[in-house]
Amino acid sequence: MVKAAVELHRVVGQSALDHVIGELNGNNIEDVIAQGNGKLASMPVGGAVAVSAGPGSAAPAAAEEKEESDNDMECGLFD
Repeated sequence: MVKAAVELHRVVGQSALDHVIGELNGNNIEDVIAQGNGKLASMPVGGAVAVSAGPGSAAPAAAEEKEESDNDMECGLFD
């Protein structure tokens, strides 16, 4: 535990630790964890990124996908 605390101090610095401790001071840890879990549950996961693309940009991607499937050597793990 002490090693982790020393490493945390080294990485984030004293002022960041003081800020976090100040924010948590006087709070019930179970309540803090529950609030954090609620915030995490609302975040998107899976690495999907929404990108606004202009018209016609989907066609090249479809062509590339077809090219890749043409190069399949059919030597997959479950063939």
